[in-house]
Amino acid sequence: METKEDAYAAGEQFKELLVELALAYKDAMPKLDGSENRRVQTEYIDKTIETVQKQIRPNAHGSLPLLDPESRRERGFEGEYKRLWGRVMALYVENCKNSHPTMAGLLATSAYSSIARDFEAGLHKEVQDTTIPILDRHAAPGDDLYLFVLACMRSLDTKATVESLGNSEKTPPQLSEAFFGMFGLLMQARRAEREQDMTLATSYLFDANHLIGLHEGALYPMRHLPAVVETMHARRNAEKSHVKKKRAKARTLELYYALRPRDAEGGPAAWTSAEEAMKEVWGALVKEAISAGRKDPIIKDSTVQEVCNLLHRQDKKGKGYDIRIEVIKHLPDGTDVKIPI
Repeated sequence: METKEDAYAAGEQFKELLVELALAYKDAMPKLDGSENRRVQTEYIDKTIETVQKQIRPNAHGSLPLLDPESRRERGFEGEYKRLWGRVMALYVENCKNSHPTMAGLLATSAYSSIARDFEAGLHKEVQDTTIPILDRHAAPGDDLYLFVLACMRSLDTKATVESLGNSEKTPPQLSEAFFGMFGLLMQARRAEREQDMTLATSYLFDANHLIGLHEGALYPMRHLPAVVETMHARRNAEKSHVKKKRAKARTLELYYALRPRDAEGGPAAWTSAEEAMKEVWGALVKEAISAGRKDPIIKDSTVQEVCNLLHRQDKKGKGYDIRIEVIKHLPDGTDVKIPI
């Protein structure tokens, strides 16, 4: 952090996160010490693998890569080259079919299956007779076009990126340059294989596979983009409506600890009951609301009572969420100094 103010602001943000966790879960400690995270990850991974083994693997033949040990042993250069070439052509055909809504609808109709076959055959011929010869004129067409796609993806020009996505409805890995890059990388792989440089040949296959993966990864969300955007807007609007209530609940937590009764030495003592705490906290919230020009607090008294019940139960367990922020400076000699805020 540059200044103590920056450090304190970061601490306040972290405190807000911890308070949110405390109010969202009955017991936040397992969330904070990692035990809940381990439980959730274990359950998630185990269930996903079980689903794959029972449902996906039995039906994967012909549509997904063969990943069993025997199939992997047979996936040498020639097998991978043919597999990737077939995948690129399938994606290229799909992309060309969907380039125009009317065309996509026509080619998807069963009555015009012969037209669809002719269309696909024409694309294969176009790639062989036109695209490949053009790419073959360059020393490293796959490398250059692969780098072009990566550079577009890493562009820091947000305005240009948004305009490009909005106008074309395509991400960089979905552009024509990406397909030409896939073809080019496979061409370079074949060139290296003919020169018996299998290490180099395999590296081109790796990059072609990566570019294919980028395309497929972009294809999925972009297919559903209108519905996705609508859902995201609805969720964000809903979240905005809850922000004030979350802050009010966090303020309830702060007041619960700030208004605690004092012992004989002036230190904080425990509330005798959650009801006692609720009465004091609610009164403070009402005063704050009136000062802010509102008639009532943002949250209901029942919510305040719920928070006080939770915190009072935690007090009885010897746990609490009275989180305080301190700024500590670490000196070069290894000592720490508390910085006054």
